[in-house]
Amino acid sequence: MDFTSLWAGPLCAYLLSLCGAEVVKVESVQRLDGVRRGPAAFYDLLHAGHGSVTVDFGSRADMDRLRRLVRRADLVLEASRARALRRRGLVAAEVVDEGTSWLSVIAYAGTRA
Repeated sequence: MDFTSLWAGPLCAYLLSLCGAEVVKVESVQRLDGVRRGPAAFYDLLHAGHGSVTVDFGSRADMDRLRRLVRRADLVLEASRARALRRRGLVAAEVVDEGTSWLSVIAYAGTRA
């Protein structure tokens, strides 16, 4: 599951897909990946062959569906602040099954509270 946007996280997802991983890109209906505002070819390059899920984070049904997908994932890539994930009920310790890894890909230093 790829919750990242722009370039650092999607590049990680792209490299994983080159190694054979099945990647599912997750985007909010309210805020699509910022790379979509640039050249379409760049977005297509980073996400070629990836699945895609668009979620309304305010919808209980969408969030239930998303939690089910996260529970089945081997790896969750994210680049969000912890409070943003908590607000959406996506706390790694609460939504993943044993064997699921949670990887934060950030392009800045400092605290993530």
